[in-house]
Amino acid sequence: MSEAPALTSPNWKKPLLLATSLVAVSSFAIWLEYKHRPAQEEREADQGKVFDLKGQAVAQVKLQIGKTLQSFQCLDVSAGFCKAGDQSRWELTAPGKLSADDSNVNALLSAVANLSRTETISLAEDKPEKQKALLQDYGLSKEERAAGRRNSITVEPVNGPARQLWVGEPHPLGNSVYALIEGQETEVLLIPVSVRAQFTHDLTWWRNKRITSLKASEVKEVRIVSEKQTVIASKKQPGQWDLTLTRAGQTELLPGDPENLDGIVASATALQATRFGAESRTAPAALPLLKGTKTALTLILKDTTGKETELRFQEKGKGEKRQAYVLSSQADPVFEVDGSTSDRLNPSLAELRLSKLLTSMERFATKKLVFESTALGKEPLAVSGADLNRDKTQQLLDRLSGNRIREFLTGAKIPSGEDSGILLRLADSQDIDKKRLRFWKKGDQLFARDLDSKRSEVFVVDPSIWDMLPQRRDAFQAPAQTSGKAPDGNPSKPQQSGNS
Repeated sequence: MSEAPALTSPNWKKPLLLATSLVAVSSFAIWLEYKHRPAQEEREADQGKVFDLKGQAVAQVKLQIGKTLQSFQCLDVSAGFCKAGDQSRWELTAPGKLSADDSNVNALLSAVANLSRTETISLAEDKPEKQKALLQDYGLSKEERAAGRRNSITVEPVNGPARQLWVGEPHPLGNSVYALIEGQETEVLLIPVSVRAQFTHDLTWWRNKRITSLKASEVKEVRIVSEKQTVIASKKQPGQWDLTLTRAGQTELLPGDPENLDGIVASATALQATRFGAESRTAPAALPLLKGTKTALTLILKDTTGKETELRFQEKGKGEKRQAYVLSSQADPVFEVDGSTSDRLNPSLAELRLSKLLTSMERFATKKLVFESTALGKEPLAVSGADLNRDKTQQLLDRLSGNRIREFLTGAKIPSGEDSGILLRLADSQDIDKKRLRFWKKGDQLFARDLDSKRSEVFVVDPSIWDMLPQRRDAFQAPAQTSGKAPDGNPSKPQQSGNS
């Protein structure tokens, strides 16, 4: 009987090496594909672009809307701008030379640069008769274009030939339109139907609609003239305005509210027309617009050089039929604006006035508070040093320096009870009073008077201030600390539980 052959263990080295090699090669192939995929996708996207403008500056963009030409010339070519995505400056050169709306033209250039074809229809193998018939069906025939019945977009790069895209009829599916590049009649493109939106804007959309070229930071004085009042607001420094009020032959000097006055200046300098009523206020087209109007408001803005810009608001009608026009000393057109614009630029005196009991400068100059009232006794209560820095004291100063004045009262409207209130004096490091205020309550309202003001008036203020004013002499003192000793000086004993 023969012996069985001896069993030998299999050799796994070669299969293992082969499997490892296959994994490595596969991993490298996947990595290589994903590494180059973004670049490949970008190349494919660029190949689908109608206008090849990547990195190119554009000198001019033209919109042909029927027989009307709107042309935009970039003013920043020498500065290295005028590319898609840049915030460039533009000028309208047709139908007339006008300042353009930079943001709208920049958006147009970006939209054109990103315009891609979804499909290309080749007519190269078709006979001329069929080509002509198809172009007629697509709304792109030479006759249609020459007669001004089709719209087009022309882009003229700084370096390179101009390219004109004609837009024809919509595709039956409705999500694209037929188009072709001038000179390439054998190749019809399908592009997104959204391109037609560029031809729907009137000239006002493309024009610079700003009524003044002033910047808010350049204005140092604003004069508000209306039937109800004349106010001159002068900026002394950032965040500080003074008001000179002329009313009924009387002139007064008041502190102004920096937030509201800065807002008025910002709104006035950024004011834009909704429409150009007429190119000149003396043109025949301006006469019916301005006939029957009254001057509702005049704003006079003075810049840091002393130059004045006047904005005069002419209005007629009421309610929804209210019409408003602005005449600017910087430009000749009659600008149409929203009917309520003058209301926003002509707030009440109460809104123009400072609504803080304490300015920021007065607050930080305060080194001592002195309170006087019947509840505090005969001696004034002085708070300074460490007590001045405590939370409750700082909360009081915070409320006084916030916008807490709600209303200004004069004459018979001033309530009684002032003598029974609390007097607050705020002094500086030299113990000189910088502000004196008296507070008193009547009903649910809190009133205050600035004792240093020459105006005989009282403020209705936020009632929460009363909670911060001292009603006891120890109101601003630090809370008593536990010493761990009984009143007799001996260590205090812990209380025992009733269960012990």
